Amino acid sequence: MSEQSLEFIIHAPSAQAGDALLKALTGRGYRAVVSADLSADASLQLELAARKISVSCPARLGKVIEKAEELLHGGRQPQVFEISGYTLDCLARCWQTPSGQSTDLTDREVDLLAALIQAPDHSLSRAGILEKVWGYHQDAETHTLETHIYRLRRKIEKDAANPQILVTDGAGYKLVPGISR
Repeated sequence: MSEQSLEFIIHAPSAQAGDALLKALTGRGYRAVVSADLSADASLQLELAARKISVSCPARLGKVIEKAEELLHGGRQPQVFEISGYTLDCLARCWQTPSGQSTDLTDREVDLLAALIQAPDHSLSRAGILEKVWGYHQDAETHTLETHIYRLRRKIEKDAANPQILVTDGAGYKLVPGISR
């Protein structure tokens, strides 16, 4: 992603929170600076061209990045994705098969599927998913992703032990639509 022309001003409850958000934003190609006067309250604020968002702390970094992108682009990203007959409705938090069967999802499962749908070839590395969905650094050691994949497969696959929709792809995961459930 090329560096964005507008700069975010970060107001954070601590230098550590401000630095973490600064690193995440610059890592995505945005310019950002941490305000010299850190906010005394327990919220994280982003300011862009006289518009401001506030997020209560503690906050998931990925959610803050999503809010920053909404602020930058002046609106929300697509809320309904369709791919080979499957539908992911982000607002309703559900996955629907081509046959019309609907499955309720958690916010994190929606974020994970949306990240895969929007990725080139619908495939992301483990590190890419951890950064995009959780806001983790690529060297983070966690089993969070594997746990979420396991639970998500139990919801969307006919046979979770033999996945046909959400498959392991080398060092990551791939969404392979078009398989009937």
